[in-house]
Amino acid sequence: MAHWLPLFPLRVVLFPGAELTLRIFEPRYKALLEDCMRDDVPFGIVYTQEEDGDARVHMAAVGCTAHIDEATPYEDGTFVVRIFGGERFRIGELDRQSKPYLIGSTEPVVEVPDVRPDDPIFRSIETLLDVYRELLEEVDPSMVADIGEITSEVDLSYLPFDQMILPDEKRQQALEVRSMRQRCDMGVSMLRVEIETLRFLLHDTEDEFAVGRLN
Repeated sequence: MAHWLPLFPLRVVLFPGAELTLRIFEPRYKALLEDCMRDDVPFGIVYTQEEDGDARVHMAAVGCTAHIDEATPYEDGTFVVRIFGGERFRIGELDRQSKPYLIGSTEPVVEVPDVRPDDPIFRSIETLLDVYRELLEEVDPSMVADIGEITSEVDLSYLPFDQMILPDEKRQQALEVRSMRQRCDMGVSMLRVEIETLRFLLHDTEDEFAVGRLN
């Protein structure tokens, strides 16, 4: 059964269990926030982008519900809101008239639980993520600070995409995948590629340093 949900289009991808902080200043989204807080309901975050040379906004078909954990108002009228991801949904119809903000009819995206909880792939994800973060720390410590700490609430099948520095389009692909096995395989594959890239960068930097000392 379709459920109507307030929608917040953003250039960001929210995963189930992930935490995100938003600064809200536009009147329509302040109205969305106030309505959701009053009614104690979530809103939906949907990845949105503008194509080069195209003034139209392109919104993804799949998003994630955002549950409000804390909202802090400021004297300038803005809000800083901490949210966490809930359930995935697929958008059907859009209503641009009923509210100052966009609302949409949504249906849950049903996960295909084709991986057992004790599957070795989860250990692989954890190990590869540890290696990735260690290498990233060596390349640029500020990057590790930017991606933040690993959140235990994030499903392991989403965690590589939540933690890796990736284009948002890649994150959105992971969000839309229904098969947990497929998403895990994608995460392991991309982690391995990113780890090799970081190792190459470190090796290249060490070579440049050695040449500099010789000169």
